[in-house]
Amino acid sequence: MIVSPSEVIPAVVIDTNVLIATINRRNAEFFIYEAFAAKKLAWIVSTELRDEYAENLLIFIRLAQPIMCSIY
Repeated sequence: MIVSPSEVIPAVVIDTNVLIATINRRNAEFFIYEAFAAKKLAWIVSTELRDEYAENLLIFIRLAQPIMCSIY
């Protein structure tokens, strides 16, 4: 089967710090989130990396919670 270049979806591994940066719409890295949402990138994740994401995202959420509470 021959696949045209326009059908190929790039496979990427995202660093944990970049993943966290994509959360904020104002960060330059937000385009990565949009590309995943539009299925323009294939996300490659190992079990170890998934665990690292989970650990760091929990820390990020805990640190962001007081900021979010003070906004509302």
